[in-house]
Amino acid sequence: MDDKPSSEKRETEVFRENASQENANTILANPLAGLSYEQLMADGDDFAKSHGLGDLSELFQKGALVAQNPLAFNDLPLPTAEDKKALQDEVDHKWHHPVMLYFVLR
Repeated sequence: MDDKPSSEKRETEVFRENASQENANTILANPLAGLSYEQLMADGDDFAKSHGLGDLSELFQKGALVAQNPLAFNDLPLPTAEDKKALQDEVDHKWHHPVMLYFVLR
């Protein structure tokens, strides 16, 4: 049997939960947070060009902008109305996938 009183056990559990949450937040911290618009544009362009995808540079720039703050995509200047509609569809229908995908992943 465990000799710890139940309140002490609960404190230990709460500490573990908080420590786990802090660790998850650290792991999930957005590496693009705090970068300027100009830096995001340069990084998106550099990444595309360094991987032989220079013709897709604007797409990578849009991706960097959206990745920095995914919930603010409607306020961003670079994505087109079509891009914003596609992103809104992802928000509205998060788990909408082709049925065949489930068979492939199974």
